[in-house]
Amino acid sequence: MNSKLCQSYVSYEDKEYFVSTINREGSAMQGGVYAETMVWEWDRETRNRGNLVGQDEGMKDTIRVHIKMVERIFATGTFEDGED
Repeated sequence: MNSKLCQSYVSYEDKEYFVSTINREGSAMQGGVYAETMVWEWDRETRNRGNLVGQDEGMKDTIRVHIKMVERIFATGTFEDGED
C-alpha cells in the first residue's frame, strides 16, 4: 500500500512544479518500502499536472529527498542531484 508523505508547489521563474513524496512498496521479490519523490509540471490555473520532469528516492518515512528536490528547483530550476 502506498501512503502520502509530503506535497509541495514550487515556482521558478515563469514555471510551476508539483512535488510529491509517497512511501511506495518495492516491486522486487524481497519487497520493502521506500520514499519516492516525483516532480511534475504544474498548471496553477487548472490545477492539473503536466509532464513528469524529475524523480528520486530515499528511505522509508523520510522527506529529506523531497526537501532537497524543492530546494534545487527553487534555487536553480533543475531537478538533477548536484554535488551536496
